[in-house]
Amino acid sequence: MTNNYIDLKLTNITDTVDLLGYYDISIDTDGDLVKEDGFDTNLVVSMFCEKRAGPDEVIEPTLRRGWWGNTLSDTPNFEIGSKLWLLDQAKLTTGTVSLAAQYTQQALVWLKTDGHIKDVIVTAAASFTSGRPNVEVKVDLIRNDNKIEYKYFTVWNKTG
Repeated sequence: MTNNYIDLKLTNITDTVDLLGYYDISIDTDGDLVKEDGFDTNLVVSMFCEKRAGPDEVIEPTLRRGWWGNTLSDTPNFEIGSKLWLLDQAKLTTGTVSLAAQYTQQALVWLKTDGHIKDVIVTAAASFTSGRPNVEVKVDLIRNDNKIEYKYFTVWNKTG
């Protein structure tokens, strides 16, 4: 039987002091990278690396950000990442929720274009955790075999 592992396995590590989390690549007892039949690494990198903002989105050129890994891309006019970071200073409005869904959808469309999945559907909603406003996105990945993977992410939160 052949394994069709297409992704590196990530471990989500949460710092309980300030509730911030980060991801680390999983390594097995032999020191090898652990692979899995899923899309977690693709999702995290695509959504949480910063895609460079255009001049119409951020006026000051030095604040347009962007992920350094995109300088190594062989594909013209393609950048990995999302513009979710543009929402850092936003207030929680229906527009913020809508932009979170739009930025996430744009960041993941390459999975469909490159033939890894049949479709990706993103929905977003405002929520409150311990009185803190959040924007949660649900990502439905429709695989080529019609199996659906559901993933949930908090993509925006504020303390007040």
